[in-house]
Amino acid sequence: MPIETLGALLRSHGHADAMEAKTVFNLADEFYLSNGYDKLAAARGISRGWSGGPLNETTALQLSAVFACVKILGEDVGSLPLHVLERSADGKSQNKARSHPLYRLLHDSPNPETTAIEFREGMTSTAALCGDAFAKSDWATSDKSRLIALWQVQNHQVTIDTDSRKQRVYIFKDGNEPEETLYPDEMFHLRGFSLGTVNGASFLKFARRVLGLARDQEEYAHSFFSNDRTPGVVLKSPKKMAPEEVAGVREAWVRAVKQHGVAVAHDGIEVDSMASTNTDAQLLEQRNFALLEVCRYFRMPPHKLADLSRANFTNIENENNGYYTNTLRPWLVRWEQAINLRCISVKERARFSAEHSIEGFLRGDFKTQTEGFAKFAEKGVLSVNEIRAFIGLNPIEGGDEHFIQLNMQTLVNAATGETAPEPVEDPAVKPAAAGNSRLVRVKGMFT
Repeated sequence: MPIETLGALLRSHGHADAMEAKTVFNLADEFYLSNGYDKLAAARGISRGWSGGPLNETTALQLSAVFACVKILGEDVGSLPLHVLERSADGKSQNKARSHPLYRLLHDSPNPETTAIEFREGMTSTAALCGDAFAKSDWATSDKSRLIALWQVQNHQVTIDTDSRKQRVYIFKDGNEPEETLYPDEMFHLRGFSLGTVNGASFLKFARRVLGLARDQEEYAHSFFSNDRTPGVVLKSPKKMAPEEVAGVREAWVRAVKQHGVAVAHDGIEVDSMASTNTDAQLLEQRNFALLEVCRYFRMPPHKLADLSRANFTNIENENNGYYTNTLRPWLVRWEQAINLRCISVKERARFSAEHSIEGFLRGDFKTQTEGFAKFAEKGVLSVNEIRAFIGLNPIEGGDEHFIQLNMQTLVNAATGETAPEPVEDPAVKPAAAGNSRLVRVKGMFT
């Protein structure tokens, strides 16, 4: 049954809402694939799994490894604070531009119906799974100088094309509404890993065989355990048996096994196993390998999926740092550059930019963290209040001063033998005991 006929049938019976909600997609996909209409299914983002069944977002997310990888990426990116920063005129400093209209959209809510974490979580998860994610951009002015809302749309509603001037356009179709032709500044496009094309590389397309094999393994495990983990057997009789006798023996055997009873073979009947055991099939090893295969596609450390077979107390912190550097950071950069390109007007890009706050991912254990803060404080890099802000404490009076060691000098003075100028000490700082280095405040060195 073609989708048009199915849609007309639903509408004629008062189920237009179901048609618009795309709840019939699975039925249509099954029909297309089972009847050889692979191209029609592929046009809607559906492909066959290695086992021959339909492979789409729903069936892929039914695999725990895929669901976990997509969920971890979406939640981590969505939960990180995203700020709009304003650079100073000299370009040496930047501060949060809380008054900029885009700041509220990225940090709090991109539209009246969605929170910031829901929006960025959904967009990241979709892009990780399908290669692309799209959101309609609503501008308050015709010159595209003030963005007021971002609305995520489904991938099957968007087609990327070019107009008569060879410019990229997005053809948007929402249900029975007429098509809209939107230009890049009207459609926010978050693209995942790509091969230099306008579309991102779909995980569902390139991981089709891995996902199909993983699904086959789950189906086999389900069948194996749902049948009471009983291997197939052959009951051998030394004499020829009538059909009704064969049926009776078979039913008695199955009934005893299903009820956890003891099956008794009599009249010379012998029991012979026909199927390989679970250990022979290496089912558990194969399923663990399938998890690693999915992790490779998402560049996800296995310990994030609760596979601690390769983790220990000495390398878990390095694994977490590697997750930020190798897995999470590329997605953060994709978000920041896409926002700077499509959500900030051309005349404002020299002053404003989007940037994530990633301090939380860089924190180590308490001992390592305090040692790092001490080194930054001794070198004058951070003030007391900056360190307190990093660990979530309120500032204190006089905590904005920067300090350095008293016996420090410049590299030039050390090479020439000249004596460093005497620092101007703060009278409020008490002299340290002889032989002990102390921190002093140097006027004019830090601003």
